[in-house]
Amino acid sequence: MHASCGVSARAAMPRPTMRLRRQTTLRCANAARVESVSTSDVKEYAIVDVGGMQQILVEGRFYTCNSLGVEPGTKIKFERVLAVKREGELNVGKPYVEGATVDATVLEEFRGPKTIVYKMAPKKHTRKKTGHRQELTKFLVNSIDM
Repeated sequence: MHASCGVSARAAMPRPTMRLRRQTTLRCANAARVESVSTSDVKEYAIVDVGGMQQILVEGRFYTCNSLGVEPGTKIKFERVLAVKREGELNVGKPYVEGATVDATVLEEFRGPKTIVYKMAPKKHTRKKTGHRQELTKFLVNSIDM
């Protein structure tokens, strides 16, 4: 007991109000390859629907997207252009910009880093551990045409 107030030392200690939980983060397979592009310092760019995702493409740079299923060295043309900025003017399509295309060359087809999937049923002794590697395509943007 605490000498001054007749309360035990354990009761005098503050109790935690809530339990801390371990935070988990989910990552996309190609999240490490996403390159941030600041659109304020680029004179010309296009926003294109590539492999099920929207990407900001700048001429002369290379990008990674989900697998397009084409051989390396193949020239490809993206016609699903959502917006184009050229000479300070932004053209936005509804849903796509008419006549706008982005020409690119496929550099390589590869697999991304392994993502571990672990499933467990507590108290049932059921555990399943599998891995996944996403098929990816790296391409170089040759030109943005209007």
